[in-house]
Amino acid sequence: MKNKEEMFKKPELLAPGGSYEKAVVAFLYGADAVYVGLPSFSLREQAKNLNLEEVAGLSFLTKKLRKKLYLTLNIFARQEHLKKLPEVMEYLADLKVDGFIISDPGVIRLAKKYAPHIPIHLSTQANTTNLESILFWRDIGVKRVNLARELSYEEAKKICVLSPLEIEIFVHGAMCISYSGRCLLSSIMTGKSANLGMCTHPCRWSYKIVEATRPNDVFTVEVQKNLSYILNSKDLCLLEKLPDIVKLSVDALKIEGRVKSFLYVATVVSVYKRAIKSLLENPSFYEKVASWMDELRMVSHRPYTYGPMFVHSEETESQSQYIRSHALAGLVIPVENKELDLPLSDSFAYIQVRRTLDTGQEITFLKPDGDHHTMELGYMEKISGQKIQRAHPGMIIRVPVEFPVFPYQVIRVKLD
Repeated sequence: MKNKEEMFKKPELLAPGGSYEKAVVAFLYGADAVYVGLPSFSLREQAKNLNLEEVAGLSFLTKKLRKKLYLTLNIFARQEHLKKLPEVMEYLADLKVDGFIISDPGVIRLAKKYAPHIPIHLSTQANTTNLESILFWRDIGVKRVNLARELSYEEAKKICVLSPLEIEIFVHGAMCISYSGRCLLSSIMTGKSANLGMCTHPCRWSYKIVEATRPNDVFTVEVQKNLSYILNSKDLCLLEKLPDIVKLSVDALKIEGRVKSFLYVATVVSVYKRAIKSLLENPSFYEKVASWMDELRMVSHRPYTYGPMFVHSEETESQSQYIRSHALAGLVIPVENKELDLPLSDSFAYIQVRRTLDTGQEITFLKPDGDHHTMELGYMEKISGQKIQRAHPGMIIRVPVEFPVFPYQVIRVKLD
């Protein structure tokens, strides 16, 4: 009988890095690789994204940590973009980043010319739904393909068995109602193209119905006493289906969320990292799923679904609006920060506040292994030493702690 290691291949856990700091947090909490964007070339203009200097620093860090760094160049490029890409690609090639994520054939052609040694990963935007398409992309020089999210499990299985290329699958995060994310709603309604990274998410707006000849008579479609969000999709969550996914022997599991919070990145990455480890090494995987799902529900999310891959399975949640039970309270900042000149201390934590905090509140310091420390804010002070009762977003405060903390540690607070 095969043991666990023989049955399952360990997939790479690929996490979003919407900024340099988020990429660092993703690594701290267990990601094997991160994908980051540059302004104008990725599909997430709302994300902070990284400048070229930050990419250089992150590239150095990933090599030091023996992790991987992928750059998203997955816009559907217009002629104006093609003029700028060669110089950027040559710069990234000199950094020896681990791959480009691309959807546009023209951009692939430029990558082969200006960065020939950088592996090309095909974005889900390319709508890969069959083996013949994979063979086509192999001939073009693609190394890895992120399968279209519209595939069923059986369809994905048939492709994975025969694919000569690496296969990547989304397992968690927001989904688009349009085919593989190719949406025109934002362009039509706001003039901002989703396919150039500027999506305004009109599919997530609330709508009312108006009959054409009665423009003043507005009808509200109600769902559970709330406005009906008739277009928006739920959030993908395949944690409970992870054994089935890993059986496909996919090479990478991808988490969506470059515009999500530090709390989202730390929580989701940590949960999936532990779940993969448990699945490969520990037969008690199913005993832990419920507690892992509880953790995932602590980040802001729309109701979870298994998505098209397991469309006939029971849905995990049935509402339509965002669910928010906890929020990001702040981040532990490095005490060796020269700009702030903070003194070293084992008994205090320096926190960059991200949400208004009051004395008496409980905050929770999250650890990569799933453990955590919860404490009551009985005492806060500014760096100057002034004691305060309330801390506002953007402030840096000092609080006494009775446990070790580390730079970029994520701190959670329960919402009222």
